Amino acid sequence: MKPIKPIEIKQLKILLALIKEKNLSKVAEQLGMSQQAVSEHLKKLRAAFNDRLFIRSGSGVQPTAFTVALQPKLIAAIEAVDGLLKPDTFLPASTKATFTLSCTDFEQVSLLPKVLSVIRKEAPFLKIACCEKTRARFARCRFKKR
Repeated sequence: MKPIKPIEIKQLKILLALIKEKNLSKVAEQLGMSQQAVSEHLKKLRAAFNDRLFIRSGSGVQPTAFTVALQPKLIAAIEAVDGLLKPDTFLPASTKATFTLSCTDFEQVSLLPKVLSVIRKEAPFLKIACCEKTRARFARCRFKKR
């Protein structure tokens, strides 16, 4: 098996933009780069994939069959990497998480029923666990290193 040549995410985004636009100058303008920089990235991509990737045409470039077949994988790879950088979204309506509340007996009787009725409307599958609030437990939680 051949060793994989390093490819930058930026290069994959350039490649995807070239597949869509079929024009180096347009892609350069869209991405805020020079046409020469796009050409340099394309040169590196050609070496990495060992394919021409694009063929010059009168109005720009046309993707090779290899490049067209690569497009769905490019989209999936870019979305996967972009997903790594985005925090998970908390969706109360579908969460099945368990939250633990520490409260006194009085709070459990006086406040918790009101709070739970609001929570149930927004997060019907959320589980709430209660534990007794004591000075010792509070001190352990308060000074626990995370």
